[in-house]
Amino acid sequence: MFFTLCNESISEITAKVGPLCIFYFAPGCIITSAVYFLIKGAVNVKNGNGFWIDHNIKFNGKVSRQHAWGYFLYSLIYFLIQNMAFLTMYFSALAKVNVGLITTIWSVNPLFIAIMDFIIFKQQLRYFHLLGMVAIVVCTVLLSISGVIMPKTPINGGDAIEEPIEKVMPTWVPVIFGVVTPMCFTANGMLVKHLTGPKMGFDASILSFSSYLVVNLIIVIVAIVYWVKVEFDTYLFIVGMIGSIINTLGITSIQNALSCGPAGPVSALAACSNLLLVVIEAVKNKEMLSPLEVVAFIFGTFGSLELVIPDVFEKLCGCLCCKGICCCVRYSKKQEVDSDGEQMNLLTKK
Repeated sequence: MFFTLCNESISEITAKVGPLCIFYFAPGCIITSAVYFLIKGAVNVKNGNGFWIDHNIKFNGKVSRQHAWGYFLYSLIYFLIQNMAFLTMYFSALAKVNVGLITTIWSVNPLFIAIMDFIIFKQQLRYFHLLGMVAIVVCTVLLSISGVIMPKTPINGGDAIEEPIEKVMPTWVPVIFGVVTPMCFTANGMLVKHLTGPKMGFDASILSFSSYLVVNLIIVIVAIVYWVKVEFDTYLFIVGMIGSIINTLGITSIQNALSCGPAGPVSALAACSNLLLVVIEAVKNKEMLSPLEVVAFIFGTFGSLELVIPDVFEKLCGCLCCKGICCCVRYSKKQEVDSDGEQMNLLTKK
């Protein structure tokens, strides 16, 4: 739910200022990270340690090149992911595509991580990964052709409502960005597992908040120049602040989960939030989903569930199948009993 609200805030801002959404998201991230380090420092002082927090970069007074490079690479991937997410939603607005359907493609991220696990750790892909992959691919194909084959229908059944941004981009462009973005998520997940492992020894929370603080401080410096010389929107600033705080807390929680658990289920659970965004975007734009988009939503939902909770999903399907089989067996037994009863009646009459 919280990630859905965050994605909705991104969609709201990118629809008006495009990629400059990153300017309005930076302040909230800075505030969240600063509050974390203030609390962390106060706890350290209370425990008899200094206020400064060890970032696992300096050892014996010297900077470790390996750790510094890992920190820099993590920050760079974070910056790349932020821009990819904003551009995906911006291009969705230009292509007149429900952004929730585009971001649903992000659910393929667990498959990418599973492939990396197979390449690096020789872990075999299970059949539910294949089912989820096929469902997401079908979702992607249907989504790509939906805007060409079937136009949107307003909820009130009247004429289509004109939107401020004309369709100036083909549907396949945001779809491509929707597919490439999970690759960045995968790179981030594998890097987090490496940096927080025994060899590197980074703390997931400190690494995340520190990196987010540094990156967004640089962004805010550029943003202030833009706001002073070009334009500043108070409404977008407030929306970005709220969305950024939620986003920062959410992705930091994911980084902690990645550091101590399997990467696939963690990323898949986060990706499921995009399905709710489909409905919210349709209601906000007062449009009915086209038939192909509905089918794409169904396939996306199925693929996400198959990747996220394969055991529960299969048990549910198994229970339904078992109930169906039991009903069939009971029906067949009843038919046999009825048939035997009819035969006995005929014999009695004879």
